[in-house]
Parts: sequence; C-alpha cells; structure tokens
Amino acid sequence: WHTGQVPQQRRRNEIRRFREDPDCRLFLSSESGGVGLNLQVADTVVNLDLPWNPARLEQRIARAWRKYQTRPVTVINLVSEDTIEHRMLGLIDQKRALAEGVLDGRGDLTTIKLPSGRAAFMERLDAVLHRGATPLQARASRTNPRDVLKQHFIDEFDEDLSRLLVSDDGKNALAVVSWPPDRAVTEEEQRLAAVAGLNVHVIDPDSYETMRRLAAAGMISWTASAMTEIHSPPTPEDASRQRLLRASPLLEQARRKLQAATLLTGGGFPTEARVPAIEAAQLGTDALATVRGHDKPEHPAASAAYLQDLNAPIGAEVFGDFLRLLRDEDPDDEVAAVTALLDWIAQEIGA
Repeated sequence: WHTGQVPQQRRRNEIRRFREDPDCRLFLSSESGGVGLNLQVADTVVNLDLPWNPARLEQRIARAWRKYQTRPVTVINLVSEDTIEHRMLGLIDQKRALAEGVLDGRGDLTTIKLPSGRAAFMERLDAVLHRGATPLQARASRTNPRDVLKQHFIDEFDEDLSRLLVSDDGKNALAVVSWPPDRAVTEEEQRLAAVAGLNVHVIDPDSYETMRRLAAAGMISWTASAMTEIHSPPTPEDASRQRLLRASPLLEQARRKLQAATLLTGGGFPTEARVPAIEAAQLGTDALATVRGHDKPEHPAASAAYLQDLNAPIGAEVFGDFLRLLRDEDPDDEVAAVTALLDWIAQEIGA
C-alpha cells in the first residue's frame, strides 16, 4: 500500500515485502507511487484511472518496466464506455504522439491530427526542435537546465536524494543517494547519464561524508569547489518548519472532528459522538508525531501507547479518559478528554 500519507520507513518496508514475500501479490498505489518506486518483480500494471498527461501514465508503468525486469509487463487500462475517460483516449494519444515528436524526435509531426487552426503552431514546434537531444536536454532548452536536472533527480529518487552537485562546466553531476543494497550503481549511472546528457556519478551519503572528512584532514584532494550544489538536505530549522506545515492541517482536521463530537454529545447522541472523538484524538496524535519527526501511529491503540510513552502532562484524570477512549473503553467524558489533549498539542507545536 502506497499513498502520500504513508511514512517513508513504512513505504520502504511495504516495497520490500512486495518484493520478498511470496504471499504479497498486489501493490496498491495512489498517484504518489508514479515516481521513485522500483517494482521490477511485478509483471502486470493495472491503471484504474487515466491521467490527462500521458507522461504520468508512462511514469506509472515504468515502476515495473525498469532495469532488471526479466519478464514482459502487461499493462491494463480500465476505461468505462461513454465516460469522460473514454472521450479522453483520443486526446491522450495525440498528446503522446506530440511529446514523442517534440522531446524524442520520433514520428512525423505532420501526421498528427489536431483541431483546425493549430497547423501554424505545429510548424513552429517543428522549427524549434533540437534533434538528437535527450528528453532532459529538450526540456532544459526551454527553461533553466539546472532546475530541470534537479527536478528530474527529485522525481527519480524522492527522499532518497540528499545532495546534487553540478560541475561549473555543466559536464558532470554528483548525486548523493541512499541506495537499496540490490541496486547496481554503475548501471544506474549509465542510465541517468543517457537521460540527463551529462556524466552522472552516484555515491551514498556515508561515502560522501567520509570524503569530505578526509579532504578536510588533507588526506585526499577534493575538487568539490569546482561544483555547485543545487540540492541539499534541509537545515534543522527548515525541517522543523516543514514538519509544522504538515502538522497544522492535521490539528485543524482534529478540531473539526472534535466539534462534530461535541455537537453530537450535546444533541443527546453520545454513542454516535464516539467515532469523531476517536478520529479527533488520532489526528491530534498524528500532528504531534509529525512535528516531532516521528512516524504517525497507525491505529488508536498505537496512539495511546505513543502518548503514554511521552507522559503527556495534561492531567492524570483527563489523560486516563483519553487512553480509555483510544483503547475502546468507556471514558467518563471523552469530549473533555480530547479537548484537553488537542489544547495541549496546540501548545506543544505552537499552532
């Protein structure tokens, strides 16, 4: 299972389980799984919906159709008759043909059928083509090349990319990447070089830091001064700010759930108020875990254990009610317990 809300460590464990556990046969993913995954053990890709951009569709398929894939990959696009997606098919094919002609120099642009009035536009596109350029170079010709390169590596490696440096002459790139043990560095360098159109060298973060320490001690020659860092790990302050930005919406959702529980309780429906109260407590705990850089608890009982480990100072009686709520027991006043908890969390994260 993979969505944008799955923590990084759990995401890696899910990918490993799909790869190594013979009983794990299906990998479900939202659009967030369209980049940064290596699922060569899969031989079938089922697209439950079609994106407007055909490149996003190709990115999904490429998760299975990657280097080291030893079998044919079957792609199934589920499309219902007489739906918007059904009417999209022709447009997606046109976009794909256009992209292949412009970015990859494949096909005959004059054969692409577009609505009337676009012929002049197609002629201009054909006139500015950079034949023989890699897809990355073709995109870079229309914007800042370093920005394109940086975004490409972020899309490729997601959070595994810690640093990216480019030589001042624009011929070499050094990517500092956390590699899974089964990934061959040399072949990946060759693949990235073919896409990026420059020499790509990849090392892991530990090796990079070792080289820096040796250079600082004068034991090796370090030429990183001739390179510009275009992507670097966030500073502690930046990381803290990003965690707070992710936590604040969770706390706001928790408050809305608590408001629903309060209304239900006041209206004489205490049983019905239990579900939104538990959801509010879970979301509040998620916000606290997020701002502290911890994995979010996966269920209410885990939230109770997490808060108990923190020894949250919100009053023994109120905290006891809160724990009983999360453990599916009967608290004395669940709304009061969750209110006290969310007030304390808001103080903790400064929201």
